[in-house]
Formats: sequence, structure tokens, C-alpha cells
Amino acid sequence: MIKSLRNALVVSPNTEGTDLTLLHFIRTLKQRYQAMMGLDSRSTGTLSMNLEALLPSLDLAEAHIEKSLLKESSKDHYRHITVIGPTQAGKSTMINWLVGESVATASPLAGYTVHPQGFAFGPSPLSEEAITGYFKGYQRIPRSSLSANDLHAFSLESLSSLGTSLNDVVLWDTPDFDSVDSTRYQHAVLRVAALSDLLLITLSKDKYGDLSVWEFLKLIEPLGQPTTLIINKTDPDAPP
Repeated sequence: MIKSLRNALVVSPNTEGTDLTLLHFIRTLKQRYQAMMGLDSRSTGTLSMNLEALLPSLDLAEAHIEKSLLKESSKDHYRHITVIGPTQAGKSTMINWLVGESVATASPLAGYTVHPQGFAFGPSPLSEEAITGYFKGYQRIPRSSLSANDLHAFSLESLSSLGTSLNDVVLWDTPDFDSVDSTRYQHAVLRVAALSDLLLITLSKDKYGDLSVWEFLKLIEPLGQPTTLIINKTDPDAPP
């Protein structure tokens, strides 16, 4: 779906009108799929399962176009760097290492982070307002108020006072994409992935071979973003 979308954007001028037409098409297709899933659930459910498997790709395509519209409007001046990965990969710890201070809450519990959490460097209230609009359907609330009972939320905090070399950057900490409950917040993970200018895929050495990891990478690969693969939790004395 996203490969076809990107081809269309190359063939046609990348104008706001073209993007809006494609966005309308994708949203209409999602609505049709969801309507068919509702009807099919009363019978065998086979078609519903097949269509449900296609929805993440449509969610990603929708977010990809909305990110393009956001950038074209020049309302978002941040560069977005997202740390993404499976459970217990050390994503929050990676955020803290990049910042040089403890800003993200790391936990030994799998699935502890269930909301997108952004840390913005450089004062840009207009950009933050535009980013909030991008997360439609999600409420922006303080990180300390995030609750596992409400997954339609995210946080975005300004850390401009910290002594860091980062400037006009948002670092995103994300929920895992491979736990039993990950389907409940997958939409939010895909939305952050589509927003990113750089993806830092963080894996533990134990997760490197998991099929779920490579299935997720296959899903987001058509976005074509710069991506760095980080193998975390390795023995520093082990041979390369």
C-alpha cells in the first residue's frame, strides 16, 4: 500500500491537492474495510481477519501523508528521532543515554511504556501545537498523568533548559510492538514511526531473531526513512 502511495507521489506533483486526494482515498478504504469486518464478524470471520491484517498498512499510509502535509505547511520545524523496538530492548534507557540525563522512565517490567512520549529540545510552541494536531484522536497530557487505562493519549514535554547539544529535535520513546497487548496501541506506534526523520531500532541480543521484529520492520520499510539498528544489552567484552 505505501509503496503504491509513494509511486503515486513521484508520478504526480507532490502538491497539497494530491496529498489530500490520496488521504481521502485511504480513509474511505479504511472505512469500507471496517464496515466489511463488522458484517463478516456475524459469520465465519475469515474475511474480517484478512482485512484486519491490512489495517496497519493503511494506518501507516494515512500517517505518512499527514506527516507530508504537516511538513509542507511549515508548522513543524522539529526533526523527529524515534526509538522503537520490542519489549525489554532498553528503549527508555536509550533515550536517557541520548539526552545525558534521566528523562524517560525505564522499568524491568515488560510493556511498561504504553504511550508515545516525546521530549522536545528547542522552544517552538507553534511546532508543538502542530504536532498535537497530527495526533488526532489522542489527548496530549503531562507524562506524569499518563494512565494505562487510557491509551488514546501521548505526552510532549519541552526540555529546552537541559544542557544538551540537541536543538529543534523531538526524541520519542514508544511502546513495544511485540507484546500480547501491543495491538491495543499499535496505531500510536505507527503514527510516531511515520512522523520520524530518523528511526533508531533498538533490539536486545535475545530479540534480534524474533519473527515479530522483522515483520514490523517489513511493515515500516516502505516509508524509506533513515534507520539505525542498535543491538542493546550485549556483553562489552564479547567479540564483535
